Amino acid sequence: MVVGKDETGAWVILPIDDSASDHLQPSIMVNERGLKYPEDHELVTRLIAKQ
Repeated sequence: MVVGKDETGAWVILPIDDSASDHLQPSIMVNERGLKYPEDHELVTRLIAKQ
């Protein structure tokens, strides 16, 4: 799955094979183990700090 903001600024969750997921910004890929990429942990930390 991909979690990210769409063009309206709303947070959405889309399947990774959905072409619309390519347009989410910022976005994070999540699989059954959690965040897919180690560098996404830093991004998540920065996004949470903004809230």
